[in-house]
Amino acid sequence: MKTPIQELIEMLEYLQSKNSNKLFIEKGIHHGLEVAIKEAKLLLEKEKEMIISVYSDGLGNGQHYERGDAMDSVLDELNYYDKTFNTKER
Repeated sequence: MKTPIQELIEMLEYLQSKNSNKLFIEKGIHHGLEVAIKEAKLLLEKEKEMIISVYSDGLGNGQHYERGDAMDSVLDELNYYDKTFNTKER
């Protein structure tokens, strides 16, 4: 599964790779895509933090969590995000 931001980044990178002709570069569209990709990658980090936060809230509110160790909790949150959204390939 991919997050919406991950899908957006893939789409922008695809458009950039398919449209690198001279006219595209002269019109500044190629540069615009570079900027959009950079900004989307920054938003991906924000999205990751939000997903991890929601997962963490769920651990406290909706699930019985006995491990007690705060570090274990952080690792669980990161593992959840990485497994669910396939970030290891990025």
